[in-house]
Amino acid sequence: MKNTPLIFMGAVLGIFSCSPTIDQTAVNYSLEIEDSVMINHLGSLYLIDYDSKNDKFLLSDESFYNYVEANKEGEKVFEGRLPVDGPDAIDMALGMGYFRGNIAVATANQGFKLFDQGVSVGAIKIPYAYNSFNFLPKIGLTEWNGGILYPRLLADSLMAAGFTEEFYARGYTDPLFEFQKEGQEVKNLGFLPETSPLRNGNFHGSLVLVYHLQGPNLYLLNWVRPEILKYSAEIGDITAVETVNLGLENWVSYDETPLNNAQNFYETYRKKMPGTVRNIQSVGDYFLVQYQLGIPEEVFATILDGEGRLKSEEVAKINPPLIAVLDKNLKVLAKDLRLPPASNGDFVVTKEGHIVVSKNPNLSETEDPGTILYKLKLKTD
Repeated sequence: MKNTPLIFMGAVLGIFSCSPTIDQTAVNYSLEIEDSVMINHLGSLYLIDYDSKNDKFLLSDESFYNYVEANKEGEKVFEGRLPVDGPDAIDMALGMGYFRGNIAVATANQGFKLFDQGVSVGAIKIPYAYNSFNFLPKIGLTEWNGGILYPRLLADSLMAAGFTEEFYARGYTDPLFEFQKEGQEVKNLGFLPETSPLRNGNFHGSLVLVYHLQGPNLYLLNWVRPEILKYSAEIGDITAVETVNLGLENWVSYDETPLNNAQNFYETYRKKMPGTVRNIQSVGDYFLVQYQLGIPEEVFATILDGEGRLKSEEVAKINPPLIAVLDKNLKVLAKDLRLPPASNGDFVVTKEGHIVVSKNPNLSETEDPGTILYKLKLKTD
């Protein structure tokens, strides 16, 4: 199906602007809709990844089991379902994305499985038993230094003694990445800086690593704090260089707990929704970072239904996905840029420099005849 313009766009492109930038004399930044693509698929699909080599998008449902690949015109290239039986069966998918042109699936006990047009074409094995607690919102498989880099998985052996203080502490002191290269032993690389507040002896929740590798540097988000950790990724090692705080106003922080009381950490989530920093991508001369500020306690209590469950529509209004713009020195140039209404938030960047997000059908006020992708451009004036 060809590109389908949205009715509300008309002759005027929608512009979603930021609040005043930090430097009032600086340029203003905005995200402008240049086009939209409708994929002929009913049901809830979410944009997961983009393959720049083949110029196609990967979308899936929340379980990752049902997925669609589409080209830039929105035409389906392939529609499939992950196998649930047979030799290639996947009991649980922990994440999905592109790697070397194939679809890579992070499994609960079989490493990363690779598929092409629904056919298994290999796997990246993990040389130890690991736990399915891992969550990879970005697949994290990257070609690096002649091998493959990915976030380190939680080995079962680390849990042999149970949920002890040492176990929780190691979540912040153990290596962050794993590196495989043919003919070599698997290496553990990269640590949180010793000065990181995450290493202050308290529990801060599980880290969810999302990173962007560009040139000699690796830029890491840990999901739970409004910061970017910059690492040098040269000569076969990953070394912390600096930590940059995003300075987000109205950020709702989690409540850290002593390690001996870590099991009660998530009691926080009964009364408020802490903020999260979820994605970082390079766009021309800039970095874009996607985050959600969270919902404070006094507001959180007002958006629960009669059974104490969150009202998803209210959450989307109060805690929308936002974008910050940084230069390549990690100076924050603009914050709180809005995405189009009902956007799922997760974004990819195409080789033409388009910022692409999907529309969440569960949040839309209208019933669309397919899955919609918005193509945005970062504008300055």
